[in-house]
Amino acid sequence: MPTDTFVVFTNDWPHDITVTTDENKRMGDTFPSPTVVHAHEMTHAYISASWWPGQSSFRIIFGERSIVSVLIGQGLYKTGVDSIVGPNTYEAGVVLAPRKPMSNGTCYKFFFFSGPSILPPLINSVIEANLEAVKNYIEKKHVTKAFGNFILTLSRLQLDELVCTYGTMTPAGDRRFRVNVILHFTGTVDGTFSWKTLKVQDFSFSTKKMVILFQATLDFSDLSKPSLVLDTLQVSMMEWSLSDRAKAGLSAILGDILVLPVKGIWDILTTAYRTAGFINTTFNERILNALNDTFKDVMVSSKFPAPFTVSSNLKPGPPVDYSTWMSGDAMQAKTLDQIMLPATHDSQAYTLSDDLSQKRYGDIAFLWNLDPGYAPLSVDVAPWASEKKYLGFTLYSYVIYRVRYVALAQPGELRQQLKDGIRHFDLRIYHDTRDGEFYSQHGLRGPKFAELLRSVKAFCDEHSHSHELIFLRLSHTDFPDSTHPTAVATMVSDILGGYAHVPPSAESSKPFDFDRFVGTRLGEIAAVGPRILVLNADGCMYPNPVLNAGGYKDQNTYYNTETPGAMDIVLNILQALTGDEQLLLKQISVPKNEQTAKLIVDHSSVNVFGMDWYNSFGSAGKCPIELIVEHNGVAKATVGRKYD
Repeated sequence: MPTDTFVVFTNDWPHDITVTTDENKRMGDTFPSPTVVHAHEMTHAYISASWWPGQSSFRIIFGERSIVSVLIGQGLYKTGVDSIVGPNTYEAGVVLAPRKPMSNGTCYKFFFFSGPSILPPLINSVIEANLEAVKNYIEKKHVTKAFGNFILTLSRLQLDELVCTYGTMTPAGDRRFRVNVILHFTGTVDGTFSWKTLKVQDFSFSTKKMVILFQATLDFSDLSKPSLVLDTLQVSMMEWSLSDRAKAGLSAILGDILVLPVKGIWDILTTAYRTAGFINTTFNERILNALNDTFKDVMVSSKFPAPFTVSSNLKPGPPVDYSTWMSGDAMQAKTLDQIMLPATHDSQAYTLSDDLSQKRYGDIAFLWNLDPGYAPLSVDVAPWASEKKYLGFTLYSYVIYRVRYVALAQPGELRQQLKDGIRHFDLRIYHDTRDGEFYSQHGLRGPKFAELLRSVKAFCDEHSHSHELIFLRLSHTDFPDSTHPTAVATMVSDILGGYAHVPPSAESSKPFDFDRFVGTRLGEIAAVGPRILVLNADGCMYPNPVLNAGGYKDQNTYYNTETPGAMDIVLNILQALTGDEQLLLKQISVPKNEQTAKLIVDHSSVNVFGMDWYNSFGSAGKCPIELIVEHNGVAKATVGRKYD
C-alpha cells in the first residue's frame, strides 16, 4: 500500500496567498494546484505516493515567499523535509506527523504553515538566554514535577538543538487569538520517574530531530474566565532511544493506562515512527488534557479589568496654526481664572529612547527586572523563578519597542504643540545618574529637559511680538535635596532668559500663592512679548524663576485621558504579534477626544483641559483645540494673525 497523508495548509498571513505544487515525482494523488487560501484560514487535501517503486517527492510553493521540498515514502524510502527555501525561513512551517500504527487512517498528517516571522526570533532569544542556566540548575539541583500519578525528576538535560522554527499569533474573533508554534529538539534527558508504586531509576531518553507542533487558542472574550487551550499537539522524530530500565517501566505504565500486554506496548514503541504515531493518536487526548489542566490553573488565577474602548480611526485631523490665539485684545483682557488652556498630558512623551528611565512606577516595576543578557549559572534560584528575567537581546529589544508603543502620548515636539495651540504642558523630569543629565520620562527615557526648554524658547523667538502665555508644570521629580532643584532653576534661567516670568510676589525657594495670582490679567503678564510660567508641582523648593506652586487647583483641572490597564497592554501586544501595530494611547484617546465638545460644556469652568494625542479625534467634526479656543471666545478666522 502506498504512503498517503492528509494535508492541512494554514495561511497565517492577513492576506490571501496562492499555493502551488510542482516537481511531483512518483506521486499518486497530488495537492490541488493552484489553490487560493484566504487570510487566516486553512485548506485540506489528500495526497499519496505512487504504487511504483522509488522515492516519491514534491515541492509546495507558498505564494512568492517560500518553497518547501518534501520526500514521502516508507520502508526503503523516506518521509521528511528535504529543504525550505525563501527570503525568511521563519515564514514557513512544516510538521510531517505519523499516524499509523495507532490509527486506521492515513500513514501521516502533513501540516504546512505560511505566516509572519515575528514570534520565532523572540522565542529563540529567551531560549538562548536561559538554556545553559537551566541545564546547569537541573544537573546541580535536579528538578521534580508531578503529573498526577506520574512523577518525573530530571537530573541532566543535554541539548544539541532547541529552536523555534515557526510561530504565529493570528486574530480569531473579539479578544481571541490562535497560536501556532513549531519547535525542533535534539538531545538527551536523564533522570528518574515513578508511577503509583512503580519506580524507575536512571532512565535516559534521547531523540534526534524531534519536531513538535503546538496549536492553541488564547481567549480573553470573557475576562472573568480567560483561557489558554492547547488544541493540537503533534510530533515527528527521526530517531529515538530509551534506556532498558526506562523501556520496562514505560511499558508497564502504558500497559496499565491502555490495558494492553506489556509486550504489545513495546512492539508499538520500537521505532521513532511508531512512537510518534502513538503520541499523535491513541495517547494524544490524555497528553492534551494534562497540559490543559496546567494551563487552566495558571489562567484561573489571572483576572483582568475590562479594557478601554479603542478606535481604529487614527488619522490626524488637518493642522491649523494656533500660534497666536491668545494675543488678541479680548484674550489679553481676561484674567487667568477666566481662561481654559488646551493642555497635553505627558507632554514630553512625543519621542522615547530605548533606555528605561530611573523613575520606577509600581504597576510596571517588572520592566526594571528584565535583562537583555544571559542568565547566570547559579543554583541559588531556579532560572525560571528568579526575580530578574533574562530575555536575550532580541526579545528585550522587542519588549522595549512595545513599551514605546504603549507610552507615546503626543504627536510632536513642544514647539509643534505650541504652534497647534497647546499652552499648558505636563513635564515629568528626573536626574539620571548614568550621565548626570536631567531627562524627561514616561517609563522610558525621553528628551533631555534642556531640549524641551529650547523647543519652547524657539517658539517664543519665532513669535517674539505675540502675547502668548505658556505654562510648564514640572512634576514626578523625586529630587532628594536642593541640589537638583537649583540646577534645574539655573537651566530654566539660562535657556529661557527673559521669557520666564517671575511675579513680583514670588520669593525664591519659598511657596508661591498661585490662587492669589489667578486674578491677574493676561495682558499684565505678556504685554511686551510671550511669557512662560514654570511651575513646581512637587514638594521640594526651587529658586526663581521656577515658581513653587502646582498651578490651578485640582477642581479647576480636567484631563480627558486614561491610563492603560493590564488588559489594554496585553491586547495591544497580542495584536502587535499578529502584525497589527498600534499606538495604544492614541487608540484610547480618539474616543475620548471625540467627546470634547460635550466635555467642555460639562466642565466649562475648568482652566486646564488636558489631552493625549489631541490632533486625532476620529469622527468628531472639530479638533479639540479648536473647540477650546472657541470656548475662550476666539474665532478660528483670527488665529493666524501676526503681532508685529
